[in-house]
Amino acid sequence: MLERFIAYNKKHNSPLVPYRYNNDPQLGRWVSNQRRSYKRDGLHPGQIELLESNGFVWDVLEHEWDENFQLLIEYKDREGHCKVPQNHKIDGANLGRWCSRQCYNKNRGTLDNVKEKQLNELGMVLDRYEFEWSENIKILIEYKEREGHCNVPYSHKEDGANLGLWLSRQRHCKKIGTLDIVKEKQLEELGTVWDAFEHEWDENIKLLIKYKDKEGNCNVPYNHKEEGANLGRWLIHQRYFKKRGTLDAVKEKQLEELGIVWNVNEHGWDEFSKLLIEYKHREGHCKVPRDHKEDGKNLGKWYSRQKYGKLSEVRQERLREISVIRDDPRTGTE
Repeated sequence: MLERFIAYNKKHNSPLVPYRYNNDPQLGRWVSNQRRSYKRDGLHPGQIELLESNGFVWDVLEHEWDENFQLLIEYKDREGHCKVPQNHKIDGANLGRWCSRQCYNKNRGTLDNVKEKQLNELGMVLDRYEFEWSENIKILIEYKEREGHCNVPYSHKEDGANLGLWLSRQRHCKKIGTLDIVKEKQLEELGTVWDAFEHEWDENIKLLIKYKDKEGNCNVPYNHKEEGANLGRWLIHQRYFKKRGTLDAVKEKQLEELGIVWNVNEHGWDEFSKLLIEYKHREGHCKVPRDHKEDGKNLGKWYSRQKYGKLSEVRQERLREISVIRDDPRTGTE
């Protein structure tokens, strides 16, 4: 049987014969019996020496630990660190998962002191939370140096790490009071904004003020961007919140004081009707040529749509007040 064990070891480059080894079930059972006899001091010293000289392993768990530790040493020599990705494999062994297991055992208090010392001396960080923190802080510092702020988008990834998600978690921890004071201070010194929604509001209000100073109004086109921020889309969202009744009263007042138009369609119609009144006062009639523009706006096209289009009773009445005679859509005559 020893010869069969030696052949297996040579073929598979491993002395760990599975108990249920399909190709040779007897060999698996024999190996297990040798270990059991060894634990009970049932083997002769000569047998022990013979087995050990052929690579026999008495403690499988210890052997696996030593094998993985050796792989970790090789990994560090090659990569310069012990930060093994979770699913990283070397020579068929899942080194990443093994490293995670050591961290788990350390946190549970079940990691052998000698093994813990070995891992620490190699430079492995056994506290995964601390490791994740130190890594993400470094990345956040780099992000700030490049972007000038710490307002990382939620789904933003940097160097393979989900920096946005990590920062969102820190905000949550701060909110529920579980963020370590030292870590909180570290983030604040970097300029981290704890309430991202309030920060976004303040930034967009500043941009809206700039836009109004430049354009004379707050009628921001939907796709308009200001300093990289989609101001138009943000304003649409505020109108939506207002319509649903979920816009904060203070914020609503702030926007109204800036002159925001809540109902864009109504505002646009009102603007054109004012232009039509001015046109009538100047020309003495409301028969606006189709291609006529007033203050850069196509009054002629709008006028044509009002004559033929379907209008509410309120708008029809307002047009009658201006003395606009609408065409009968059935005959095309006034």
